Amino acid sequence: MEGHFRADCKMRFKRSENLEEFVSRHYRDENSSPAKSNMLFDKHIKLFRKFLGAVVRPKFGMKSNLVRIAKSIYLLASWLIEICGDILFVGRLRNGPVLSAPRRILIVKTDQLGDVIFSTLLPRAIKHKYPDVRIDYLVRPNAAHVLEKNPHVNDIYHWNNLMLELLPVRGDLRKIRTKLAENRAVASILRSNAYDIVINARAYPPSSNRLLRGFGRTLIAFDIAEQSFLADCWADYDLNEEEPRNYAKLLAPLGIASSLVSSSSEFYNYDARNPGDGLEPYVVFAPVSFEIDRQWKTEYWKELIAILLAQRINVALSGLPSQRAYLESIVPAWSLETSFVRLLTDLSVQQLGALMKGAAFFVGIESFPAHLAIALGIPAAFLINPNVYYLKGHSRRTFAREARSILPIVPKAAFFDVRSASADEIVASFQRLQPVLLNLGTRTVSLGGSMV
Repeated sequence: MEGHFRADCKMRFKRSENLEEFVSRHYRDENSSPAKSNMLFDKHIKLFRKFLGAVVRPKFGMKSNLVRIAKSIYLLASWLIEICGDILFVGRLRNGPVLSAPRRILIVKTDQLGDVIFSTLLPRAIKHKYPDVRIDYLVRPNAAHVLEKNPHVNDIYHWNNLMLELLPVRGDLRKIRTKLAENRAVASILRSNAYDIVINARAYPPSSNRLLRGFGRTLIAFDIAEQSFLADCWADYDLNEEEPRNYAKLLAPLGIASSLVSSSSEFYNYDARNPGDGLEPYVVFAPVSFEIDRQWKTEYWKELIAILLAQRINVALSGLPSQRAYLESIVPAWSLETSFVRLLTDLSVQQLGALMKGAAFFVGIESFPAHLAIALGIPAAFLINPNVYYLKGHSRRTFAREARSILPIVPKAAFFDVRSASADEIVASFQRLQPVLLNLGTRTVSLGGSMV
């Protein structure tokens, strides 16, 4: 793929074909009216599936149900905008070349920490193909530390994703005006940078392409992203596929084969001091979620921790300061009086990175620490709710599809259904993924629960 090739959008890259076959098929078929009609039809079927998934998704509690109603209304309104946009811009399916040797690329990932670290598989693949390209990132301010020291990333810009700020318990409504002013200042800088390529790496709302259109010459986005009709190239988002495969499609217009896109992410920003020093060997637990349908039963956590402590395996529990009471509730009461359990609720991203780097194993729900475990290659047991968060190979294939897990299926990971998994099943994953941990001898626990 030398020289230049035109990305006569919208492009769809099939898993079964290599890059050369994809480009050949694209130029032969994708400019025909029937092909474009099929692409638009597929897009709106997927948008309908997402809307239906939001409507029927089970929720717990008044606040969660209010969020579901608001999200359903938002998705419906966004879908109507997509229909109008696709009608108005249907003739705009060719809009400038994509360079096979771009000089400057902006990756936009204004998302949660775990989503940002997952997206680092993109710059690594780009740099493998184009070692001299400059890659900048646009992320939420709290996610910048995730990318610092990454050798494949140059400048990191901050963007306040106001839709996420409006979510209950995740945002601060008092600072909206200030954040809008900060966004305007950053937008001015990004427009002046004149990027060759802008990649919008968020598929689910909020994922607007309206502002991104002005940041560079060519915009690549998922077909189900908001205002995707403004993008120059579509990546065909498969609601039933693993997330790394979907991300690989974002790079197809750059002539980057999917084989260059690894399932593992990257993290380099460790603190010099490990908060787990003196606790080795230890397992990191990340048990808390904003969503109640991701939670594992308290008694199961207690049972698992007691089993590990009896096996001379120490435990570090990570969470936010506001979650400390919950962490205390899931560990045996006697263990808080020992040096075998450490509650860590005020760690920075760098400190958490150091803690994870020194861990022998990880157990937790899908979260930023879970994605750190994958980035660092740490054996892990992940607790997911496959009924609500789709994960290929673990969830039933249903027509309605709103939420999904983005955890990649990697060799050092085991996945368990949070609704039914037992502590013994988790321990069994230790035997398969990190058997040396179970050969350290035992501690004796008295009937009263204390160590003797």
